[in-house]
Amino acid sequence: MRKTLDNWKESGKFQEGVEYFINEKGRVEYIPQGLYEHKKNRQNKQNTNKEAKSEKQKIYHPSVMNIVKGLKVG
Repeated sequence: MRKTLDNWKESGKFQEGVEYFINEKGRVEYIPQGLYEHKKNRQNKQNTNKEAKSEKQKIYHPSVMNIVKGLKVG
């Protein structure tokens, strides 16, 4: 888990002072509340993306939806 956090920090997904800070010994310390908020925001973003995808399906013309409903996949 620590390696994943380090990778996310290095890639810029984490912001210093929000998800982590550098202590007086120069070591990285992660902020539990910041990590929790980061995870919560990621989940909200994923849910928003799922909702957006489902809304895209709703904009098809009714005749197209009838055709698609009749198709079997697999």
